[in-house]
Amino acid sequence: MTTIGTKDMIKTITSPVNSGQDPTWLNEFKQTAITEFKGLPNEKDEDWLYTDVQSIANQEVSTATKQDAQSSTAELVMVNGFVGSVANREGITITRFADLATQPDIKTTIKENAFSTLNAFRFEDGVEVKINKTQQQPYIIDCQSISSELSIEHPRILINIAANVTATIGIQHTGTSNTFVNAVFECQLAEGATLNMVDWKGSQSKVMHNIRIDQQKDSQCEYISFYNDGDLFRSDIDVHIHDSGAHCELKGVSLLKGETHSHQHIKIHHHTPGSTSNQLFKTILTDQSVSEFTGLVFVKEKSHETDSGQLNQNLMLSDSARVISRPQLKIDADDVTCAHGCTVGQLNPEEVFYITSRGMNEKQAKSLLTYGFAEEVIECITIDTFRNELESILKDLVDGYVDQ
Repeated sequence: MTTIGTKDMIKTITSPVNSGQDPTWLNEFKQTAITEFKGLPNEKDEDWLYTDVQSIANQEVSTATKQDAQSSTAELVMVNGFVGSVANREGITITRFADLATQPDIKTTIKENAFSTLNAFRFEDGVEVKINKTQQQPYIIDCQSISSELSIEHPRILINIAANVTATIGIQHTGTSNTFVNAVFECQLAEGATLNMVDWKGSQSKVMHNIRIDQQKDSQCEYISFYNDGDLFRSDIDVHIHDSGAHCELKGVSLLKGETHSHQHIKIHHHTPGSTSNQLFKTILTDQSVSEFTGLVFVKEKSHETDSGQLNQNLMLSDSARVISRPQLKIDADDVTCAHGCTVGQLNPEEVFYITSRGMNEKQAKSLLTYGFAEEVIECITIDTFRNELESILKDLVDGYVDQ
């Protein structure tokens, strides 16, 4: 790996964190990560070719400190990467890593990428969420960023869904815009488990999300992401499907403006026969924004009867916006059904004309078409409060986009 230079800022964000009261396993885990960390990547690394990590390195940044939680209806509130508040609910157990005598089954390998490795020795208050009973109501996690100066935080959450349990989880990211968030979320689904997750990324300036999903036999996972603010966003999603009958559905919508850079970097590994997956990621771009999509479906040897689809769609509302899309398949098995594709385009003038001929003006027609482009994903959100709020945000932003 090629790394950026050693500056005061790099020393700040890469200094190890050790409270002195952590259990032995946690100290050893962080020490291993320190050993494996080789520095931050730059544009010479293929996976980071178009991501301006240097913009992070060149800024003076402090480590986010523990703060009081702002008012929230969420049952788990994280503030600057620390546990802020926890509300008890039957069938759900919340435990801080520091209170675990033995190491939980952490699947995210320290070598996953530079930022997940950085999180592994910089996080200060990791938390495990165990769901052992089917939940009728969504469980909401509020990740708050509160800082008066540019700061970096490292939230880390491990979610375990027990066998044959169904749960819906909503994660919302709120707070100040001068924050760099480097988060790791792990989701482990036991046999027959079902997880519906919505991940709404909001106002933080720079966001690096490392997401690991592990699925056992007959488990079902749907993950939906929504991104609408900030200047740099990268999501590394690593899915491992370990047994037959399991299905993973990944969907996302990104609304980009200004000089925002968004990168969806996805890997789905089918390890055994008879599993399925599907991806649908949509981006609406205006101004000089950049959307990057790198998706790899890896069908391992003898993983026959795998069925996987991958589609990246981009709607460009500006001639200055840019799209980089690399959908990929790696297939080492026979008798599989796999497809991948990408579309990049502007609004269809014929469709705009058709709608205006039915009584709408041109702006209304463009807004309707743009809204409909993203609504295909938004309507899949099963958390009513999230869906209603995101539909409202989508409508307001779309109206602003087509005004330009």
